[in-house]
Amino acid sequence: MIILDGQLTTDHWRTVQGDQSLPPEGDLLFGHDRFVANALFYSQRPGGLGVILQPEDSLEPILPWLDRLDLISLHFPRVADGRHYSTARLLRTRHGYQGELRATGEVYRDQLDFMRRVGFNAFLLPETEDLQTVLNGATPPRAYPDLQYDLLRTA
Repeated sequence: MIILDGQLTTDHWRTVQGDQSLPPEGDLLFGHDRFVANALFYSQRPGGLGVILQPEDSLEPILPWLDRLDLISLHFPRVADGRHYSTARLLRTRHGYQGELRATGEVYRDQLDFMRRVGFNAFLLPETEDLQTVLNGATPPRAYPDLQYDLLRTA
């Protein structure tokens, strides 16, 4: 189960590991290197197409394929590794990515508000997190419009 656009839903994506052969159909998620090496072939097959990025993976090779990618999964190997916050923001603002942007790995409830602000709309949390409890306590992203006004008013 994942949280997608504020709803608890079943994850229908299949991750293709290493040299594993391709299933004949379905929505498939590939590691960065495998995707980059075979992007043209994968982009022509039916079904959803997704890529998993580690913090050290370069964004540049996947940019020409953004309009074909239905899912970009950004993996957080450690809580303290925030590099993908910048990656998410770049994908949404500079590159105009409109598909599902998923946070995976060491992702916990107290990070979700910040992640939504930079463009994440899907979350695969560790099994130790109760997704329904997280969802019940999740708040929509906040823009802080009154903060600037309050600062100006008190000056």
